[in-house]
Amino acid sequence: MVKWCVLYSSVTGNTRKLAQVAAETLEADLLNVNDLLGFLPGSSEMDGDLSDMGGPSERSSVEIEARRRSMVISAEDLSEISARLDRYDCIMVGYWLRRGAPDQRMAALLPKISGKRVAFFQTHGAYEGSEHAVTAFARAGALLGPDNMVLGTFGCQAAVNPALIRRRLEGNVPGHRGEDLEACKKRWAAAAGHPDANDLERMRGFTKRMQTLAEA
Repeated sequence: MVKWCVLYSSVTGNTRKLAQVAAETLEADLLNVNDLLGFLPGSSEMDGDLSDMGGPSERSSVEIEARRRSMVISAEDLSEISARLDRYDCIMVGYWLRRGAPDQRMAALLPKISGKRVAFFQTHGAYEGSEHAVTAFARAGALLGPDNMVLGTFGCQAAVNPALIRRRLEGNVPGHRGEDLEACKKRWAAAAGHPDANDLERMRGFTKRMQTLAEA
């Protein structure tokens, strides 16, 4: 019988909801990325998405972003991370999208995963099946360390943080100036309320399929 863990990154809770369903279904260990990379002082509730962007306070959000931009894993930390992940045969890896790729904390950790069977799940404000969502899986796979096998992928549209929407409407998000805001508003409205009960049930079904594949 293979041993699983569910490893996730979350800021406001969207990805965490999916991770909890996966861990319950697999009866697996549930690890926040911070369990491996460490917490920032005063930021013990750093859980959710950039469709989930945000944090417990303006100051801690600035600190979190600064840490993400300078993510360096020491040799000592790398040894500890490897030792913890070596306990598992398979890893469900969940993250939120930042600029079309896994968030920076998960992006720093993915290259340290090697020799595993991996399943990805992600949350995002984009439509499921969109180019933005699909290419993000390719970017996640490209970040993985050597000798992994990707079993499958699961995407879930998720409610966009109101603070990010406000910044987008004000034109204060680099890379998004001049965008079609009416189309964005329609997409944000479609994402509101997700992940919902149906999304969580779909996640449960995906997890069971990954379990079956891993044990075949």
